[in-house]
Order: sequence, then structure tokens, then C-alpha cells
Amino acid sequence: MRSYKHLIAKSLLIASIILGALGTTASPVKAATVNNALPVTDTTATSTDSSTSQTTQAGDPAYSNVSVDILSGILTLEQVPDFAFGSTMLGSTVKLQSNVVDTTDMSSSTPVGEDGNSNGVLKMIDSRTAQNNDGTGPGFSLSASMTKLNPYVAGDKSLDAILHLSSLPLIDQNKENIVFKSSDADLKTNAGDLDSATASDPTLINLQSGTYRAGVIQALFNTSDSATLEIPNQDNDNTSGTVKKYNAVITWTLNAAPVVNP
Repeated sequence: MRSYKHLIAKSLLIASIILGALGTTASPVKAATVNNALPVTDTTATSTDSSTSQTTQAGDPAYSNVSVDILSGILTLEQVPDFAFGSTMLGSTVKLQSNVVDTTDMSSSTPVGEDGNSNGVLKMIDSRTAQNNDGTGPGFSLSASMTKLNPYVAGDKSLDAILHLSSLPLIDQNKENIVFKSSDADLKTNAGDLDSATASDPTLINLQSGTYRAGVIQALFNTSDSATLEIPNQDNDNTSGTVKKYNAVITWTLNAAPVVNP
């Protein structure tokens, strides 16, 4: 788990061109684990474990462990999503197919995202509280940018692409919207276009102080309408009569303060 005022994570975007497929590797982070340490015994009758020479009588207590990390006063970027778009062509736009990426046969020189997960989860935990201490968060922002589509095979030409991310609900661990006042409109991510040609870095989340409940904050990019990949027509001699795989790396940047609206 990492906690920084300015935190960056990278996920992998993969496309094969018939040009062909967009995706990422999984690296889930768990904030809590439960370890069961109960020995395998029959508690309804007397039994002896010959390997430990320990006897458990009926009615005797047994013990297990519960482990959890409690965060306080920090903002963390827990998970970022990978994207897989299957096969497509130059001059086309394709919807998200899955969040599972196959990096088999990828060249060692091809950039690879290190933090992406295969469930499409974008997740933060804000354990800070606003000055009024009413359970709301003090605000933060999240932006993202994407590299060019880089070929799996070294020496092939890179391609420009645009990843279009939809506006999605911001929810907690119980899948409930994080908006503080139920009378206010549900909070969502901002729709954004990650254009490799212009190195755009749109603000995808911009939460203002006092508007949201602190705690787990997540968005799920795991449906076909949550993201699309556009690959404009461009000069590329390497795709004629071939199927080639490409990937891009998305950089997610979390800032501990919201963007001030003009």
C-alpha cells in the first residue's frame, strides 16, 4: 500500500492491430485479509492429532485470527484498471472487451504497466476528514495520460490512439454512491479523452471538500460502455496483411487537493 501527497500508478493498455488488442496486467492490492488458523479437529468428540500430540475436547474453545489495516489521515491510490479491446483496424473505434491482458511474446523493450488490475477497478481510500469533522473528505483530484501504442515486436512503428473513458458512478465498498447529502446528485467520474498524440491528461475525478463521504472510493471500468479505444488513420506500413499486438501505458496521478474551478 502506498500513500503520497502526489501518487502515480501505471496500468497497461494493449491493442493488437489487424491491427489488434488493448489490455493490462493484474496487480490487486488488498487492504485487509483474514487468516484462518483453526486446526482441523472434530469438536463434537475427543480426538488426538498424532502430528502435534494435541487433544481438543468437546466444548473447548478454538482460536482464529482477524487482520486489518486501519488508515487514518492519509489518501491512497489502491488500484488502477487495465483495458483490453480485442482486435480492430486503423480508422476505427472499438468498445472495451475485458480487463485481462496477454503479455505473451511482448518484447523486453516494450513499456509495461506495473500496477493494473484485471477487474477494471479504480480505487482510492481517503481516510482524511474535512475541517468540520463530519465524516466528509477534504477533497482530491485524479488525472490520467496515455503513451502511444507500442508494438510487441521491437522495431515496428508505434501508433497514436485515444482512450475515451465514460463518466461512471463513484461508489463505496457497499456499491453505494459516496455523495454526502442524499438530496444532492450522485457523484461520478468525469468523462475524459486520453490522447497519445497530444499527451492530454484530463482530470477524471475532482471531489470538493465536504461533498463526499470519506473512505473507500471506487469506479468500475468493466463494462463495454465504460471505455472505448479510437485509433485514427495514420501512416503505418507495418500492418499490411498482418495481425500485430500493441500496448500503451496509462499513468494515473492522484493529488491530495481538488482542482479549483475557475
